[in-house]
Amino acid sequence: MDINSYPFDVQSLLNQLTTQYRFAVCSHPTHGAYKPLLALRYKDEWRTFYGTEIQRSFGSDWGEGQLYEKKNDTLGELKTVKREELLKQLKTKDTLGFDARLKADCMLSELFQLLQTSKDSNEKEHKEDWNHIQKAIEGKEISVSYTDRYLMTPLGCMLLVRFLQCLKDQWGCRIKDVEVHLSQKIDYKDEKYAVNEPFEYFEDRDHFLTEALTQCCGVNNANIQSGQYIAHERDLKISTGTYSLCIRPDAGISQGWTPQSIQRAGSRLQLRRQLGRGCLPFQ
Repeated sequence: MDINSYPFDVQSLLNQLTTQYRFAVCSHPTHGAYKPLLALRYKDEWRTFYGTEIQRSFGSDWGEGQLYEKKNDTLGELKTVKREELLKQLKTKDTLGFDARLKADCMLSELFQLLQTSKDSNEKEHKEDWNHIQKAIEGKEISVSYTDRYLMTPLGCMLLVRFLQCLKDQWGCRIKDVEVHLSQKIDYKDEKYAVNEPFEYFEDRDHFLTEALTQCCGVNNANIQSGQYIAHERDLKISTGTYSLCIRPDAGISQGWTPQSIQRAGSRLQLRRQLGRGCLPFQ
C-alpha cells in the first residue's frame, strides 16, 4: 500500500488508525455500475459498501456520494496492511513519522521533555528524530492550530498552553498566531480536583484559554473558534512555513492525564498517566 501520494494529513491519520484497527486491501469485483468503497468486519460478519459516482480517492471528500450496503459479501484475497511498512514510507528525505507512548508520571513542567524521551510500541527511542524536528523548528516563527472536540477542562487548556510555552522558552520559537477549533458541547462531571473538572460554559473555557495563551505565551491574537463541526481526530499542527509538525494525540491532549497531587508551594502540579499514545508525523 503506497501512501506517499496521499496528502500529509491523510498519511498521519492512516498511521494513527493502524494502532487501533487491523487493515487489509483486496481486489473486489464491481456489481454492475456499483464500485466497492469499504468493507467492515465485525467478528464473523462482513458489511460492504458500494456506490456510483462516489469519491474513492483518499482526501477530505472520501466516501462522498450515494452508498449502498451489502451484508456478508464474499471478498477476495486479503492483503494485510503492515504498520511497519507504513512507518517506513513516512521516513523519507523530507518526511518522518513515529509513534510515541508516554509511560511515566511527571510534573506539568516536565511534560515537554517527557515527550521527547518517550519510546514507541517497540521500546525504541526517537532521539535522532526529535533532533531533526528541533533543528527545523528551533528559533523559527511558528503558526499553531489545534482541533479537539473534547477539550473541556482547565487541565486540558494548561497542557496545551504549557506545550506551546516550552516551544517558545526552550526552543526559542516565536509564536506568530494560534488557531483553536473546539466544541460548544460541555459534558460536565464532578472530579476530585477542580482543575480536571469541565467548565460549566464553553465561553468560560474559551476565555480561560485565550488569557492563558496571552499571559504564558505572549499570544495576543489567539483565534478560538467554537461551534462548528469538529472531526473526531485530535490534531495539533505547528508550521514554520517550510516545515510542519503534526501531532495526533490519541484521545486528545488532556485525556488520560489526571492530577496526582497539587503542591501548593509554587503551585506545582503533578500528573498521573492513565494512558498516553500519540502519532507524530513531521514534514
